Amino acid sequence: MMLIVSPGCYCNKLNLDIFSNPVLRIQISVFIFIAFVMNLQSQESNIADKSFAGKNSLQFEFLGNGFLYSLNYERILINREKFKTTAQVGYSMMGMGRQMFPLALTELISFNKNHIELGIGYSYADYLESRLTGRIGYRYQKPGGRLVFRIAFMPWYEYYKDINTNVVEQRIRPWGGLAAGYNF
Repeated sequence: MMLIVSPGCYCNKLNLDIFSNPVLRIQISVFIFIAFVMNLQSQESNIADKSFAGKNSLQFEFLGNGFLYSLNYERILINREKFKTTAQVGYSMMGMGRQMFPLALTELISFNKNHIELGIGYSYADYLESRLTGRIGYRYQKPGGRLVFRIAFMPWYEYYKDINTNVVEQRIRPWGGLAAGYNF
């Protein structure tokens, strides 16, 4: 497709193949959905006895969405007694100057200090590599407590493009994560 700004002016060849790739369309849709949900505010004004004391937490995650490790900020969007919804954004260095930005949306089913986590995530490294992740996990956090411990099974759907051969690889990998953090 050629981009023409004015008659007789050839600017550049514009490549819009990003929208014809179904994997990238899904990844962009998940990213937009998570960004939209992170802007939502809870309508609940009073916090029940079994809700978390703070709505924010900082967590260090080993493996998980950030590949080898990540530092994550988590915000509780809905903080009810039995069900809680969280959004998470993180940062990780992958080596050789590459960075990864994991995003996640998680639903917690609470049983006092024990919680089941079900979620979906998206990890963006660069235009060559990105991942969709699922999350099935366990979270330990007392309702009024500040410490957070998490462990999860997190399978990846990975999209990778080799710049030397221009070959695109898509695969599903089993993965997991272990996190500890502080709620405030």
